[in-house]
Amino acid sequence: MATQPIFRLPLNLSFPRFASNILRWMSDCYPAGSSVDVRNLFDGMPPRTRGGKGKGPARPEVSRDSLDALPDDVLQHVLSFLPAPEAVRTCVLARRWRHLWRSATGLRIVCSDVEGLSYVDDVREFVDHLLLLRGCSPLDTCELTLCISNAFDTSRMNLWIRHILLCKVRALSLNVVICGSLVEINELALVSEHLKTLQLSNLQFNDEFLDFSCCPALEVLEIDECDFSAADRISSQSLKCLSISNECYFNDECRFRICAPNLHSLRLDVGEHRTPVLERMPSLVEAFVKIVDHEDFDSCDNADSGDCDDEYCFACHGIDGDTNNCVLLQGLSEARNLSLISDIKVFIFRRDLKWCPIFGNLKTLLLNEYWCVPADFSALAYMLEHSPILEKLTLQLFCKEPKSKVQMKGIPDPTGRSAAMSEHLEIVEVNCEVVDDNVLDVLKFLTDKSKDENTLLSLDPSFPGCFQNLAQAERLLPCRIDARRLFDGMSPRKRGGKGKGSPSPMPGRDYLSALPDEVLHHVMSFLLAEEAVKTCVLARRWRHLWRSAQSLRIVRHNADGLAYLKVVREFVDHLLLLRGGLPLDTCDLTLSGVDADDISRLNLWIRHILMCKVRVLSLNILFSGNWVELDGLTLASGHLKKLQLFNLNFNDKLLDLSCCPALEILEIDQCNFNETDRISSQSLRCISISSECHFPQNYRTPIYAPNLHSLLLEIVGLRTPMLERMPSLVEAFINTGYIDYDGCENTYSGDCEDEGCLNCYGIEGDTNNCVLLQGLSEARVLTLISHVETFIFRRDLKWCPIFGNLKTLLLDEYWCIPADFSALAYMLEHSPILEKLTLQFFCKEPNGKVKMEGIPDPTGRSAAMSEHLKIVEVKCEVVDVRVLDVLKFLSKLGICKLYCHCSRTLYIFFMFGWCKGKVEEEMDGGLQNAFHNM
Repeated sequence: MATQPIFRLPLNLSFPRFASNILRWMSDCYPAGSSVDVRNLFDGMPPRTRGGKGKGPARPEVSRDSLDALPDDVLQHVLSFLPAPEAVRTCVLARRWRHLWRSATGLRIVCSDVEGLSYVDDVREFVDHLLLLRGCSPLDTCELTLCISNAFDTSRMNLWIRHILLCKVRALSLNVVICGSLVEINELALVSEHLKTLQLSNLQFNDEFLDFSCCPALEVLEIDECDFSAADRISSQSLKCLSISNECYFNDECRFRICAPNLHSLRLDVGEHRTPVLERMPSLVEAFVKIVDHEDFDSCDNADSGDCDDEYCFACHGIDGDTNNCVLLQGLSEARNLSLISDIKVFIFRRDLKWCPIFGNLKTLLLNEYWCVPADFSALAYMLEHSPILEKLTLQLFCKEPKSKVQMKGIPDPTGRSAAMSEHLEIVEVNCEVVDDNVLDVLKFLTDKSKDENTLLSLDPSFPGCFQNLAQAERLLPCRIDARRLFDGMSPRKRGGKGKGSPSPMPGRDYLSALPDEVLHHVMSFLLAEEAVKTCVLARRWRHLWRSAQSLRIVRHNADGLAYLKVVREFVDHLLLLRGGLPLDTCDLTLSGVDADDISRLNLWIRHILMCKVRVLSLNILFSGNWVELDGLTLASGHLKKLQLFNLNFNDKLLDLSCCPALEILEIDQCNFNETDRISSQSLRCISISSECHFPQNYRTPIYAPNLHSLLLEIVGLRTPMLERMPSLVEAFINTGYIDYDGCENTYSGDCEDEGCLNCYGIEGDTNNCVLLQGLSEARVLTLISHVETFIFRRDLKWCPIFGNLKTLLLDEYWCIPADFSALAYMLEHSPILEKLTLQFFCKEPNGKVKMEGIPDPTGRSAAMSEHLKIVEVKCEVVDVRVLDVLKFLSKLGICKLYCHCSRTLYIFFMFGWCKGKVEEEMDGGLQNAFHNM
């Protein structure tokens, strides 16, 4: 008997013992009623603080069992059997499990609740996070079972499917329903070089979806409870195995076509409307075809063979030219194992016999009672006569189940074999529920056909009472009946370039198209993301170029400025999911209108971008002039080198950059540090913090970057942050403007004797720490600018820092207060290799109107000054009394040569003494006398 081929995905979706052990382990770790501090399902275990003490209650000890001893590859395989939510929850088991779920080889997104399937809206956030945080980690299998309620859900589902295909999934199962109806697949073409097995359920197809030319590795296709009425054909050159269940619907006005020339195995259950046409399948090995009653479509009361004389018969003549085509048998003629079952009223098989197909490779054949109608057994006789190498024939007569109550075997007699039968035929089986007149007629036909007078019938005593007419059967058939049980057994362009739409116009000379892809990717990186995506319509070559662009600029504007996040959410979701995990060089994310509900989505985008190995990331998030807090986000990337942050409210989690070992540049502007304890990074080479940032009032924020080379720190308001030691520092620019809590009216050095002074003593132990200068003491190039009332620099001098590497120093008027110039003198005395000193007094711009350069006199140099000092610059807006006091102080140090450049005098040189001449035009009358008396 030709067994019915069994088609199964290699998605062993049964729950293995290992998966059950994992769930039991999770229950032991976190029993019912226990408190587990997991802020986000995808965040895994909260990082353990130093010393092993966390903020929450201690987690119970987990005994080491057989699961712990397994390698990661095995655990990832085990996780693939769990539903996706359960697999993700394993991240809380132990640190080792934190990210294992991301690399699981299988993904089961089976969304169901107590009443059945849950809607896409209910699981959208979870699935978006799941796919984006997995990135493009390769998938072996994926099962997607959902219920959708509207077209918007269909779009989201299409997006998920396209992303899953980007993950190189090999076996994909889609089961989607819409309120009990079928889901129409629109604007989705399956494109994958890795997909091998595809299961589809409850879908309504179109031609674009069923054209599998873009899936060259697809070998197994199973379709169940789907609607083909809007499609013309299935087409695939690679398919080896195809199964279509009897719950599928076909068109009633035309015949659906199946084009799979390399098919090896076919199962076709036709239940509604017209039977599809099978095109030639030269590689076919086995096929099971079953056709049930089609009512008014492929059955006619007036003719058994579909050729009644009534031209208006919808069944026989409803399709123009239908009688001129062989529907099934010609396509099946190359099969080796064949099962043909049909309802008696259906005429398809009998009409196909007119085309005289020859089954030249057929060795095993199963037929049902359909082939014994009409009473002359002409259809059965045809199959026997046109199967020249047939070895086994099974007749399954009036059986409701594959396993019948009565099974008979006959062995043809080689000496009396009919010439019309195959000489290779070795066995004939007859299966039935009961031996009645219909069965006896078939047995008589077989006996007459074989002319076997010596074969005996034997009965199997395990079926007592089955033969109601046993005596009659023995009289009619002088043969043995051996009754035994059966063994268990851009849409692709059509050929010729003709599509359904109008052809695209021929383009003119396109110089851009002559460029290589790498150049076009670079050019597209300068476009906004939306514009880059629109290039996909330019030509076929451009269809997917945007996906590989090295830069991503998600900067959306509306008429009033930046667009709100909700406006661009769908676009960005599609953009990131369809890009998959392709590498990024730079990414600029600039958005507005973020509220608490949007933070999770924003975090998801950022985490996915980091998974794309982005090297330069810029985040600029605005919300009605307020800062946006990215709660629950930790930056983790082995590739990120530069990070720009704007308009954010920081916490410790975000500014702990220990998980970014390649990060070298950090730029922060208009951000709030009030909720963070420190900035920490071992890899940072350059930090820039602008004057628009705000630091906390009640403590100082430490900046820990021991390998820093360059620092720009501008501080306005509240407290100055503390710089920890930076032994590799090369250059630093520090500007401490007016700071509310680091200035005191009663003292210049922050040590007034009023213990109630919030500014001087507002932080416990603050006077025992050097805030800035100790951290800057290793710099080679240093710029120190401060508001006159801020005491931080002057208080730091008490700690006597030595600037042993300093060669270039820029100071402002702050360092000339008090009037004895003690702060300025300290810097000169404690910079032993200083080569250049610049004093910038009361200048609104970096370059003042008046610029003076002095050269120290080697013979009259003060012993307190560096012997390496070569030049001193003085810049100011106007030479007033304060500037003259500084010049006098410098003269005492032996600065005896000075060049002067001003807005009205280009160059004036005096060998000794300070420059005069037209500089006097910048002074008032009273100051000119003082200048001449120097």
